[in-house]
Amino acid sequence: MSTYVDREGTFRGLITEYGVKQNKKDGTTTYTLSIRAQLHEIFNPGSGEWDDWRAAGVTCDGFLNLVKRDGGWNEAQVVSIREHGGWDGKFISLQEQTWSPSLCQFDVKLNSYNGNDSYHIDWLAAYDRVPGGLGNCTPDVAREMDARLGSSMRALTGNIQRAKTAPSGEPAAPAPIPQAAPAAPANATAPPAPAGDDIPF
Repeated sequence: MSTYVDREGTFRGLITEYGVKQNKKDGTTTYTLSIRAQLHEIFNPGSGEWDDWRAAGVTCDGFLNLVKRDGGWNEAQVVSIREHGGWDGKFISLQEQTWSPSLCQFDVKLNSYNGNDSYHIDWLAAYDRVPGGLGNCTPDVAREMDARLGSSMRALTGNIQRAKTAPSGEPAAPAPIPQAAPAAPANATAPPAPAGDDIPF
């Protein structure tokens, strides 16, 4: 007996059921790939490892849009299914059930519709992708690179720190800028001469 997934996350697994749905609305037609997958492992961001879920028998459904309302391919989605799910790009292989899906990763997201919440497969990715990053370097490769290049990185870091170190000693204070005497107002007059005996002649 299977259990439906109850959380978002990145999983590894295999598509076990699929079919194409034709959707007509407002004079347009779209085509959706409906899938059901067995989720074998879930990625644990804390440890960077995959936790085994095979014994739990967890499944998840997905509704991946193949053809848009304008009649063109939903290119990003189609490329991901072809590259990571092993689809040959032919509708007849979906209709006649001759597609044999490859093991891959699934991004599972919460979907809210008409007041109901459920979890669906949103995207397919490479089986050996490192979740949460743009690269594909595994933890083992990362540790190997640290062991091989760690000493040269420490030397490089030391050079950077030395370049940032401020020169010793106090810098000389800048010379004061000479201040010009304030100019007299344009209408200024000399002070009045003292009267009477105060005149010195």
